[in-house]
Amino acid sequence: MDPATRKFEQALPLVLQPAHPRLAALHAARTHAANPAICARCGAVLAVRTRVVRAKHNTRVIAASCTVCGAASSTPVERGNAAAFPPYRRRSGSGHAAPPRQPPVAAAPPPSTRPIPLPVSSQAHVPEDRSSSRPSSKKKKSALQEMLQRNRDNEKKRTDSANAAGLSAFLSTL
Repeated sequence: MDPATRKFEQALPLVLQPAHPRLAALHAARTHAANPAICARCGAVLAVRTRVVRAKHNTRVIAASCTVCGAASSTPVERGNAAAFPPYRRRSGSGHAAPPRQPPVAAAPPPSTRPIPLPVSSQAHVPEDRSSSRPSSKKKKSALQEMLQRNRDNEKKRTDSANAAGLSAFLSTL
């Protein structure tokens, strides 16, 4: 059988499963495909309860149980190419790899002991007092206090005008 036809026949039940599960099971049973995602007994899709477990010490299998008929199947998982790679090595205790050591240089000249002159500026730098930054915060506080005071005054005017428009204001005009 042509490989393209075989792939089509194996994919057909998976495509039909959402639309018509019984038709998908019929196609899976008809093709007798050795697809681990399809139940070999009834042809239903096993994707719902599939999990990987260790059957023996070094053997890994895909164990699946059918939700329709309850049949259990296990398919061995092929070993990968992990043995071809070097084993994992832990890093040093600090979590970072230690830098490679370099041999000490034997003929290094001693450092000079002559002091390096510092550049001299024409104006002496005077640090700013912290008190100079505080007036701005006081200004902010005073601005906030002023705004709150205006709000209080406006609220008082509203309550006064509401009281003046009440029954007592009407009676006082008589």
